[in-house]
Amino acid sequence: MAPPPEVAPPLTVAPEWATLRRVIAELRGRREAQGLSRTALAQRVGVKTSYLAHVERGEADPRYMVLADLARELGTTIGEVFGRADSAARPWAQR
Repeated sequence: MAPPPEVAPPLTVAPEWATLRRVIAELRGRREAQGLSRTALAQRVGVKTSYLAHVERGEADPRYMVLADLARELGTTIGEVFGRADSAARPWAQR
């Protein structure tokens, strides 16, 4: 009888990645709330729709300037979005 397969330990997510995921989730939520399709937003920002889809699903690491452009097109700033995401990650560190 073969030994049972080893189970990989659970992956831990660095706080920075968790913050980035919250930023992307907020930007996606804003896009959806405004009724914008990925295609429309991608055209406004100058990226391919498939790239934006990969970013929103967490399959691609976006450049900072892409995030900043997305935020601008969605009526906010990347600083505000990162600030909210960071505050959500550390509720004890309210300003």
